[in-house]
Amino acid sequence: DILDILSRMRKQSLLNGYQFDSQSIYMAVERYSNKSDLYSSLKERIGLAASLKVSSGSVIGIDGGSTTLELAKAISHQLEARSIFDIEIFTNSVPVLTEISGTLSKMEVSDKDTICRLHVLAGWCRPKSLTISCEEQKLESMIFGGIVPDRLDISFVGADGFFDDVGIGMTNRIEVPFKKYLIDRSQETFVLLDSSK
Repeated sequence: DILDILSRMRKQSLLNGYQFDSQSIYMAVERYSNKSDLYSSLKERIGLAASLKVSSGSVIGIDGGSTTLELAKAISHQLEARSIFDIEIFTNSVPVLTEISGTLSKMEVSDKDTICRLHVLAGWCRPKSLTISCEEQKLESMIFGGIVPDRLDISFVGADGFFDDVGIGMTNRIEVPFKKYLIDRSQETFVLLDSSK
């Protein structure tokens, strides 16, 4: 039966971070790698569709998450194809930062090139989500100090789920200030969620 299979998988250390009983199985420990493997083809399609909203000359905010990483991959392809240019990206996502900066390096973009300027939030890195987080007061001081843009043309926000009576939700409050910044300071905001949410 299924419980026997799950028990054998646990003994082989294949289910670390998961809990189960005869009624349910769930992820007890949040891991970025677990989420990124779920619904990967759907996330790719969402990322591609979202990337078509980005135009040259835009200031863009990209939140952390496995679906927003697919957006970053699609933007990277557009940068390589030179179909978009003169964009400024602000992110809290280590994978988004790695993806786009790797593409710019491969393209041999210099510090003086304006094809893309990439900025990252200053704060501490959360290993569970691979995002950089900071308190709301620190983020506000970075806005007023000109470290982060006061206005964004478009932003893309990730979430852990969508609840009919509340809206988007997170399993922790640590990432809320950056999400709030993206939503409040953008002319247009898109929440990127796959059907598992």
